[in-house]
Amino acid sequence: TDGLPELDIKRIGAALTLPGGIGIEAEFERIKNEQESGFAGRMTLKSESLPKISGLLKLTEVRCVKENRTVPSLALYLGASIDAPLVFGFYLRGLGMGLGINQGLRGLRAADSNGKSITQRVMAFVDDPKGIPDPGTIEAWQPDAPDTLGSRLNWMLVAQALITYGKFPPNKPHVITGTLLGALDQDLTLTLGTNIWLFASPEEITKPDFKPRPVARGAMQISPREGKVFAYFRTLPSPKLGSTAPELVTKV
Repeated sequence: TDGLPELDIKRIGAALTLPGGIGIEAEFERIKNEQESGFAGRMTLKSESLPKISGLLKLTEVRCVKENRTVPSLALYLGASIDAPLVFGFYLRGLGMGLGINQGLRGLRAADSNGKSITQRVMAFVDDPKGIPDPGTIEAWQPDAPDTLGSRLNWMLVAQALITYGKFPPNKPHVITGTLLGALDQDLTLTLGTNIWLFASPEEITKPDFKPRPVARGAMQISPREGKVFAYFRTLPSPKLGSTAPELVTKV
């Protein structure tokens, strides 16, 4: 209405307590650019009987690739800390799962695959200076809009596991700390990615200076549509090591 100020909400925060001792905290920030507009943020669910669950929610409208129209999009990811023994001294320390609708992980979207062979896709995914995307972060999810309003839906299911050799507190260094990522898209293309850090703690590897600099990383992609499988693994120069790394290892 004329004369009324325009309301532009940039941040929303909420805390809710439900029966049974369940508490939900969330904070969302406005996203607005040429590709999408909406809100995204982190949320935490606490319960007396369950481990703390944390994650993210992204709700936006994304612009179609070939026409000036928008469609709704969603990215949801939830994860929790777990202490479960595996084999040979390795432990599962964290597990998360997520879903993207017209949203996909950086490097694995339909837009990232157009015109590229499976070899080119996987090598570009692994060689990305930003590293393998972490689905537990908002910046890992990017718009994956359809060509037109009536085009098929782009979707992605993801899961990520945190694995350590040995079982020390999350803020203590482990000889080996790694992540294993799985992503399945609308073409039923399955991508598996992994990062490996040495002498780092599970908390350290979430820091911006650690994430893109593991000792090694790699990926394997299985494409039923193309009838092909390709894997690519590599070590990285000048990896980020934990503070307790032996001097000999830091010089290799």
